[in-house]
Amino acid sequence: MLFDLGKLEQGQTVLIHGAAGSVGSFAVQFAERAGARVIGTASERDNEAGRAMGADQALDYRAEPFKKIDADVDVVIDLVGRDTRRRSMC
Repeated sequence: MLFDLGKLEQGQTVLIHGAAGSVGSFAVQFAERAGARVIGTASERDNEAGRAMGADQALDYRAEPFKKIDADVDVVIDLVGRDTRRRSMC
C-alpha cells in the first residue's frame, strides 16, 4: 500500500487511519523507516503506542477531526473503512 500504490518516498507525509491496529502498526513502522512524516489516527488510549512505533503525530479520531491536519498529506492509508476515505479526500 505505502510503496507500490502510494509511491511513498522519503520526506513525504502519510496519514494512516487505524494506525494502532495490526496492519496499521506495521504501516507506521515501514513509513517511519522510509523517512516519511507519519500521522496516525487511533483512539486516545492507543495514541502513545502509535508514537512509540514511530508516528510523528497521533490523533484521537474521536476528538480531533483529521480534516484539520496542519500538513500537506501525500498518501492516505485507510484501514478503517466506512466514510473515512471519503472524508480524507476533502
